[in-house]
Parts: sequence; structure tokens; C-alpha cells
Amino acid sequence: MKILLWAGNKPIPELLRVAEELKDRGVLVDFGVLPETLTQCDKKFWDSFQQYDLVYYRTGLGEALKAELGLQIDNKVPILNRSVLSNYLISNKLYQAVQAQKLGIKIPKTVPRPIDFKETAQSLGVPFVFKAAHGIQGDQVYLIDTVTDFEEAKKCTKGDTLAQEYIPNAGDFRALFFADKVKHVYKRVPAQGSFKANVSQGGLVERVTDVALLKSLSAITEKICRHYELDVAGIDVIEHLVTKELYFIESNINPGWRGLEESGDERVSAEVAEWLIGLAAKN
Repeated sequence: MKILLWAGNKPIPELLRVAEELKDRGVLVDFGVLPETLTQCDKKFWDSFQQYDLVYYRTGLGEALKAELGLQIDNKVPILNRSVLSNYLISNKLYQAVQAQKLGIKIPKTVPRPIDFKETAQSLGVPFVFKAAHGIQGDQVYLIDTVTDFEEAKKCTKGDTLAQEYIPNAGDFRALFFADKVKHVYKRVPAQGSFKANVSQGGLVERVTDVALLKSLSAITEKICRHYELDVAGIDVIEHLVTKELYFIESNINPGWRGLEESGDERVSAEVAEWLIGLAAKN
């Protein structure tokens, strides 16, 4: 059995652990490498994918070559998150908010492409959250209190942007979806002095045990993942501190699970590896 993991120049530690788990189970594992020149992305390069029983693409090709990968592989090789290859908007947080709203899932009040602080503050109140439509691990996400905050955040943010109502909270929830179901749900609590709950930003992980909350978070996650036809994803949701209403924040098509494994009682990388083997065995 042979599996290709494509994760750019620097795979996250979690994916490296998945690779080790696969190898421990006798699977041949390769990490995808982008050719140095476009000329080398020829028929031989695309045909090389057919030697694998499964391709797990996360990131690293860019929009154009990612789309070409989907066209070239077609149905010749099973590939995870195939919809990611054809929908270049799937990682766009503004697009995600629009789609969630269409699905009847509550989102924070949102202003697309905010330009003026006063107008945005009148719509959302203060503070509000300003962020890039593309970004991971809490990067390019800012809590805005003043016009100075707003102008500085705009200078530091690339590409399309959005602003959202700040939802008072005690952290956020991450639901990890793979193997056609929600496998893990956990709360991420921000480090002291931070409003970002990302583990990469110092957030701490707590397991969610409330049955009703688990059911609600799982329902939101499954609805979104099935809508996008995602095989692997991390869905982030915030609970209002007072009203307890749940708000969809974003979908992560390249989720990490470091916090879960560092909590000491999870073996997520092994679970992912076993799932990949099961998929590859069907090819």
C-alpha cells in the first residue's frame, strides 16, 4: 500500500505523526514535492500520482495547480477533500459565512470588506473583530476598539477582509471531522490577555462532555462538512457567554490536532492513519 501526503514545504507535526503511524503499519508514505519549474509539471508528473492508493492533499500547490491536480487525477486515484481542488473559495472566510447563513446556521453579524471605522462600529458595536478572508492559526485576526486599531489592522492585513460582531465568550469550540463523522470536540480557552483561542496562539484545550452541547456542535459540523463534501475538516464555533447561542466562525480544511494530543489522552494521528489505510484498501 502506498499513500501520498501533500502538505507544502513544511508539514505540520500532526501530519508527520500520521506518516509515522502509517509507516509503523507497513504503509509506504511519500510527501509531495512541487517541481521547480512549471515546465516540469508535465504529463509524467501528473501520471506519477497514479502509483498511489490514496492521496491526502492539504496545501502547497496554489490555486491554479491545485485545480489542475483535480482535473488530471479525475477519478483515477482516491483523493481526500476533492472539493477543495475545484472550489477556490472554500477557504475564504467571507464565503464560508455566506454559505453557513444559507444553511440556516447562525453567524456573527458581518460586514464584508469594511473600509470606514465609524460605519463599521455603528453596524457591529465596539469592540469588533477584523480579519483577513484567508488566514490560519489566528493570523491576521484583530480585536478592534478604536479607529487607530482599525487603521493599523488594515495595514497588516492582505487581500479580502471582513469584520464581525464580537461575541462575548469563554473560548471557542473545535469539532474535528473525519471518517464521515465528528470524531472529537474540544474547547479552546485563550491564554491570559489574549482573545484568540488558537492552540498556536497559546490556547489551552478542554474536552467537551456536555451531551446537549456535543449534539449541537456535531449537527453544525456535519451540516457544513456534507455541504462542502469535505472528508477532513475542523469547524470552529463560539458560544455566547450570556445567551448560550452558538455561532459558526469558520471551516478549516487543514485542521491540526496538536492540542488534543498534548492533552495526553488522545491518539488522533493514529486514528487518522487507520482511517487512511481503510480508504486506501478500497482502491
